[in-house]
Amino acid sequence: MGVGSTFTFYLPAAKATEAAHSVESLQGGSGKILIMDDNDVIRDALALLLDHLGYTIITSPDGESAIRKFEAAMKSDVNIDLAILDLTIPNGMGGKETAVRLRELDPSVKMIVASGYADEAIMADYEKYGFQGALAKPFELAELATVISAVIGPG
Repeated sequence: MGVGSTFTFYLPAAKATEAAHSVESLQGGSGKILIMDDNDVIRDALALLLDHLGYTIITSPDGESAIRKFEAAMKSDVNIDLAILDLTIPNGMGGKETAVRLRELDPSVKMIVASGYADEAIMADYEKYGFQGALAKPFELAELATVISAVIGPG
């Protein structure tokens, strides 16, 4: 208590028109996406970005919650088109284990693994673990939109 940290963020400079144009030129889509990430800031930012692209979003901080939300959607005949799962959840069920459980509930579930640890074996061989795509954090919005489109198709 009483001791804090100072963080300095350096962002690349870009003309406002270039940044706005690049977001507008991204291909959006439709469908329901489940986002599982233990970091509130990442989860909320990803939800806002995907909402901007036209997707309906369900968020979860860990695997247990993601499974409950997936089951609830299935019971109410709501189709979740894609799950984006963070690989590492400290003190909780991470993406690898969650993917196994989601696949048990719905063998046709489409999933993307996301991780800040690009050297994890699962990131290089994601299909072996039941994922259809992988995103190494940090990733750009264009990369996210491209991977989603490749996995579930354009809107």
